[in-house]
Amino acid sequence: MNYNDKHPTISFRIDRNEKLLLDKDAEKKNTVPTEIAKEIIVKFYKGELINKKDDHQLELIKLKIEKLKLENKYLTIKCDFAENFHAPISHSASIHLKPKPMIINETQTEEFQSPYDASNHRLQCVDCGILFNWYSKDEFNSQLQKFQRHLSENHKRKMNDTEKEVITYLSYEGASSKI
Repeated sequence: MNYNDKHPTISFRIDRNEKLLLDKDAEKKNTVPTEIAKEIIVKFYKGELINKKDDHQLELIKLKIEKLKLENKYLTIKCDFAENFHAPISHSASIHLKPKPMIINETQTEEFQSPYDASNHRLQCVDCGILFNWYSKDEFNSQLQKFQRHLSENHKRKMNDTEKEVITYLSYEGASSKI
């Protein structure tokens, strides 16, 4: 096996702008552009160089898995409490136990919980836990207004996107359950 078989030559063309960037990097490192290109190719095949898009997708998947683990842990604690004490966990305790929204991409984007309980046909403030029940269509409309007023007066905030969407698409489906 000769030298050319052991270390073959590869040649390819690149854009002028890419060549200028390669020259600048080579000048900074006091080497030739072909060495920089070789270094990049070798790192890529060793798996040390990963596309940025793939890196973000992997990070997002890891965060989703971590969130699911925290939610599972929270539900386990909640169920164990109900099983041991034969009563649901208090709302104030659940606020301290529930996993907090995670910060993604340096800006705070929170996944908000829906205030509507579809199984019991009622609204619940996610901040303080107060319930908004109704027994007729007229009372349903007044409870929607009370819920909006409650957020602005008691919590000094506007509705988040999730709450706005719930209020917009919510329609009367029957009386609230007595739980």
